[in-house]
Amino acid sequence: MDNVEIKELLEAKLSGFKAEIRAGNDMQTYKLDRLIEYQEKQNKRVSKLEDKVHKNTNWRIKITTAGTVIIGIISFVLVKFGSILNTIKEMLKTDLK
Repeated sequence: MDNVEIKELLEAKLSGFKAEIRAGNDMQTYKLDRLIEYQEKQNKRVSKLEDKVHKNTNWRIKITTAGTVIIGIISFVLVKFGSILNTIKEMLKTDLK
């Protein structure tokens, strides 16, 4: 084997190694792109879930507040009704004597 043949053989092997490296890099780039896409989808999903939780929390706060107000009004009405009944009862006792 002379120098020209050795040089051609080395260049062929080097170009083969370069092709393997390029193919490996292309595969790694492809996998990285798929991972980035997956992460973006998951981020969107998490964002949607956070929005749902926020809306649900606001809804619960509103319902609890409304329930508290309604209970307060009912309690006030019952106390007033009891007071009126008690006043009528006392008036009847007084009139009967």
